[in-house]
Amino acid sequence: GPCYADKANRLGVRIGDLVHAERFQSLVRRAVEHNNNAFTRLFDAEPLNAEQILSEYSGYAEQLKPYVRNVEQSIYQAIQGGENVLFEGAQGTFLDLTSGTYPYVTSSNTVAAGICVGAGIGPRHIDHVIGVIKAYTTRVGKGPLPSSVDEAEMFLDHNLDREIGTTTGRKRRIGWFDSVLIRDSARLNSFDSIALTKLDVLDKLPMIKICTKYWLDGEEVHHLPWLSEDIARVKPEYEELPGWQSPTSQVGSWEDLPENAKRYIRRIEELCGVPVSILSLGPERERTLTLQHLF
Repeated sequence: GPCYADKANRLGVRIGDLVHAERFQSLVRRAVEHNNNAFTRLFDAEPLNAEQILSEYSGYAEQLKPYVRNVEQSIYQAIQGGENVLFEGAQGTFLDLTSGTYPYVTSSNTVAAGICVGAGIGPRHIDHVIGVIKAYTTRVGKGPLPSSVDEAEMFLDHNLDREIGTTTGRKRRIGWFDSVLIRDSARLNSFDSIALTKLDVLDKLPMIKICTKYWLDGEEVHHLPWLSEDIARVKPEYEELPGWQSPTSQVGSWEDLPENAKRYIRRIEELCGVPVSILSLGPERERTLTLQHLF
């Protein structure tokens, strides 16, 4: 948050500034002076020392200098040369600063369009957008989660150690697969296909639910309301599917999946209007099935 605030206030220090000593020193001193006002007056914190920061980072500058370049131009040249270029986004669609469940959002644009801004390429150079989606729903921190359920109801005795926020260490809230969220995600990101992850987490369940629509003030809702307060008030409507109750983590092909697992995946495709191209059945890389070759 504070880094993005500095960026918007034109106080940010970029990696390219780091290798230009005089400019870097000037920018750091200016940013420290500006932010120390907030640290000391608003938060009663110790002020930062600009000279200590400069002393520490001067060593980093020499190490990083060989790797600092115009990345936008390098990416463009690779694309023009016919190379495959893969971009990976961070955080979920509805944490997007503009399109997310405001104010429960992050400080950047997390939708696929953010790739163009962040990497410095035009939208016509994006050939295929893969939506990476869990086979159920999770959220870290505050904000609405319409399909939220009690852990005991959904996961029984399954180990939930994997559902910890990677950055904050906070435990994630969990819910059934929410096709309303994913349909809106598909619209916002122009998904061409889906990478469906953590299907194996559902292996032990006798019954699995999918949220197909919401109800709000007595009316059917098929898209996410734009106010977070309204999202928190919706009542999810579920469709129940039989579980497969057999391990999938060692499955090596689509054909070997349990029939009910296939039905679950196909139903997700139908509800979301997007095909599943990649299927993940465990944390190890080799537990990934490619259902549609993309590259």
